[in-house]
Amino acid sequence: IITTIDEAYSYIKNYLTNVELIILDVMMYYGAIYSYEETNGGLNTGIRLFEDIRKLSAEIPIIFLSIRDDDFLPNRFKKEKNTNKSRHNSPTFSTFFFLFCSH
Repeated sequence: IITTIDEAYSYIKNYLTNVELIILDVMMYYGAIYSYEETNGGLNTGIRLFEDIRKLSAEIPIIFLSIRDDDFLPNRFKKEKNTNKSRHNSPTFSTFFFLFCSH
């Protein structure tokens, strides 16, 4: 089980051919590979990791989970091929799911 951002990036980088799908949360602890500043205190760690994953592969499907409103999404996400977005609402929270794949 991978439990940190550092472990996740290391695994993806080292075993890229074994990865078929990645599920990321937008807000995660920034770990040792990113700084507090570049992740906005962890609020955008998933976005930063997404950018690094895309440098390794444009083909891996990535599902984003977030409770944040989609106004925060960078234009980079809106340009991603085959982007689908769905939203789940409950009385206590809203979760946004973003699926990016470039097949």
